Amino acid sequence: GAYTMDALSVLWFVPPTPTGLWTTNDTESVLFGERSGRDNVAFLKRSINTSLSLFAMLKGGMGAETPHGHMDVGEFILEAYGRRWAFDLGHESYGVPNYFSLSNLSFPWRWTYLRANPSSHNVFTIDNALQDPSALAPITISTQGTSTANTAVVNLTNVYRSQATAARRLLALDASGKFILKDVVENVTPGKIFRWQLVYCRNQNSGVNLCYTDTQTNPITVNSAQPNSATVQEEQNLTTCANPRSLRVTLVSPVGATFATERLVAPDIFIPATPATPGKPAKPAETVVQTDNAEASDCYTLSTSFPITSANTTVEVHLTPQR
Repeated sequence: GAYTMDALSVLWFVPPTPTGLWTTNDTESVLFGERSGRDNVAFLKRSINTSLSLFAMLKGGMGAETPHGHMDVGEFILEAYGRRWAFDLGHESYGVPNYFSLSNLSFPWRWTYLRANPSSHNVFTIDNALQDPSALAPITISTQGTSTANTAVVNLTNVYRSQATAARRLLALDASGKFILKDVVENVTPGKIFRWQLVYCRNQNSGVNLCYTDTQTNPITVNSAQPNSATVQEEQNLTTCANPRSLRVTLVSPVGATFATERLVAPDIFIPATPATPGKPAKPAETVVQTDNAEASDCYTLSTSFPITSANTTVEVHLTPQR
């Protein structure tokens, strides 16, 4: 939510003592979590110089079955040079009908809502299926030195166990200041649709807001000549944003896959009327307006979708901040 602490707050925290979270090292990896593994989150840092740094977050643990959980295990958030380039929308209003219902025996239920289901998160899906709500996803991290990459790998096998026999996501920050994402799924039935996406929002990023004069124009452009390449671009405003920044995104594999982009919209949810039953009064029809119904967050997706042609599939995406 707008007035709650963000997990990435720790990334900007300046430790009061040398034993604080971040040291003066150029490259670091930190894993947060408790012993049950329900709350595993990895943070990566790489400093280009003393004033320019890149940060990344990768979520593991348990997502959906926790009291306020979402279908977001495997999600990444990216920040570079004072800008956020991959977003999480936060929670839906807790006042909407059946938000705390985790069963589709009632309608709507939590996964009906955009902010809780995979459609609004930086995750991949197979055949648009929901994640396994009870799955645990452990994370391992590695800091290999300033000349190579520091990485985090989340084991998503249990999250996607109804679609694949093995699944994992690697997130790395390399020495050149580039984010690398690599997703691997094994033994998936050919023909199923694999979808990868990044969510980018404008009015949730105070550093970016000043760089936009037209909030109705999609800031993401797919290269028509090379549709496996796209750019997230700020607008120049000589008064408030003289030096706009951008993020270049390249779909390295699979060969032939292409990007698409669109506005992220949360449609109204229509709940039909229900007749009276013994002990329960009748309920009139109702329309639930989701938080993002009017594109209040001005969010967009960059995605690739393609039918899986072999049992084992690797999707690799490189994201390079420009300044």
